[in-house]
Amino acid sequence: FVNAEDMSARIFFNLGDVEEPGHGDWTGTVKLKRTAELKAVQDIDGKKLAQKQLVEFIEDWASALTAKDAEGNDLTISKAIGAIRNIKIKATTEAEHETRDLGGRKSSLEVIEASSKDVIPHALVMKLIPYDELAQREVTLRLSVITSEDTPRIAVRILGAEALGASIADEFKKVLAVKIGDAATLTVGTFIP
Repeated sequence: FVNAEDMSARIFFNLGDVEEPGHGDWTGTVKLKRTAELKAVQDIDGKKLAQKQLVEFIEDWASALTAKDAEGNDLTISKAIGAIRNIKIKATTEAEHETRDLGGRKSSLEVIEASSKDVIPHALVMKLIPYDELAQREVTLRLSVITSEDTPRIAVRILGAEALGASIADEFKKVLAVKIGDAATLTVGTFIP
């Protein structure tokens, strides 16, 4: 029985069948070990990081990362770090007032913009092996500058996190099927005898 969410599988050696049921008490379990790279990516997913926190993440994983601009062009890691360290927030407010004898009109516009002397990365792409025994893949982290706080924060989000999880689980099932062969029947889900 393959638990794709937990990245584990449990085998029952004496489950038996309809004609000869077993007790289901002889079992074995395999659980894939999550790699440090996947853990690091999952730990920052959905977080709003201070500039220093994101810079430290990039420095720690620089050998596996590629920075991308909004058009998808590669940026050097050093330029990406420099841009993140030097984010400037500019807020401009414009108000317009008009009065008449029997009424008036008031409008207000506020523009907030984040910029840097270098191009702020739009995304980070990390090459990683998610679990031992599985193939390498690319995980894209979307970066968004949060300008509503006193100091800039950068929101980090895994693009297509659900699809990524499903593809990893699917690969796990395929690897198990190859390793098990005809020795057992592979079923997705959990079972409690």
